[in-house]
Amino acid sequence: MAGGEPPRISINLGAQSLRESRFADQVAAADLPRGALAFEIVDAPDEPARWSLDLLEDLGVELEIDDFGAGPASVATLIALRPKRVKIDRRFVAPLLDGPKREAVVRGIVDLARSLEVEVVAQGVETPQDGARMAEMGVAVLQGHAYAAPMSWRALGDLPALAGGLVDPEPHAGYRRASQ
Repeated sequence: MAGGEPPRISINLGAQSLRESRFADQVAAADLPRGALAFEIVDAPDEPARWSLDLLEDLGVELEIDDFGAGPASVATLIALRPKRVKIDRRFVAPLLDGPKREAVVRGIVDLARSLEVEVVAQGVETPQDGARMAEMGVAVLQGHAYAAPMSWRALGDLPALAGGLVDPEPHAGYRRASQ
């Protein structure tokens, strides 16, 4: 890709994959640029999985906690994993304008993430109004139909090659930097 950094590919990854003894070796063999690959973790990793995560971080793979606020990952997981990003679950984002309680939860997640120097992604941004509200609260990245519909690997063109054939990832189109 001429003229800049390659885009980041984010891949959902379960703890079972992290327990595979050669998983980190397979990632290393792909020889991807630092920051080109991120793994979205949903569940809290056990000790063998944590060892793999440490190796992946050494390789420049970024970690993200997916579905935060509604998934199994807890605040303790957020602190233990030291992720690059936390992704607020869409169940908090889409109905945000419905009331102050949901907004308070999102603000709390944003404030917590900021205090830990973790970037925040809002999933499920369906309208420009939701996106504007998220950006006002300090969310760094917006993801959802307001910016792009999900698309197939084929529609992404050459981007899947960046994943190095590691897994059959589900692409995450529809990202937008909140500052754009």
